[in-house]
Amino acid sequence: QWLAHDAWRVNGTSGFAFANRGYASNNVTAKYQGALSSSEGSAVSVSTKFQFAGIGNSEDVTSTKFIYTLMLATSSAADSTSPNFVKAILARQGETDNYQFYLVSDENPYAGAKFFNISAIGDNGTVDDLTDNLQMNMSMTKGASATDWDILVTLVNLANSNTVATISLSDYATSTDFYSSDSLYGGFYVGNSVNNGGTSELNVSEFSASPVIPEPASSGLIGAAVLFLAVTMMRRRRLQR
Repeated sequence: QWLAHDAWRVNGTSGFAFANRGYASNNVTAKYQGALSSSEGSAVSVSTKFQFAGIGNSEDVTSTKFIYTLMLATSSAADSTSPNFVKAILARQGETDNYQFYLVSDENPYAGAKFFNISAIGDNGTVDDLTDNLQMNMSMTKGASATDWDILVTLVNLANSNTVATISLSDYATSTDFYSSDSLYGGFYVGNSVNNGGTSELNVSEFSASPVIPEPASSGLIGAAVLFLAVTMMRRRRLQR
């Protein structure tokens, strides 16, 4: 049910994915192959729980580094550059102790940006120390046109149940092809590789998406689909705080 860059190792028997080695490429992507129904007046949603290794303090991070992206797209390919998408992006700002969280689409390259201190997600500024467990949620309700989406995106710190950032937009614009598609695909990717100043470890413990379009052979078996995924990149021991 998954199509992924070869930095991700997918175990089809257990339904979990693991990556047990480093990666050199930017934007290594995993895309769930179950199509999600997109219809006017209804919402399509994706959610992921994850954790990653910090990349240091303001002196260590000299330019913006892209950490993690949750996405919806018309393409099922494991490719971060395919057109007709909406992405929620978590990035580390250069020369500051802040992260930024924002939305992009083909028609809207930067929207709803929120900024917060690294401590809000359990990042203590130490290279390779793991953050708290986090959850990113994105829900899009289809309106009457490609410029009439309602979108809600949240980033939650699961360690303390605090909502770190919320983006809520009306009349959000996507490409016409994204709007007119009856089916969308959810997925995620790591931004900058460790060789390019990105995180050395990223663990995804859960991914969910709905509503999944039932396949003919299993139409009587699928209700609300919840998909579980565990992903590990260059596992390291968490440093003592």
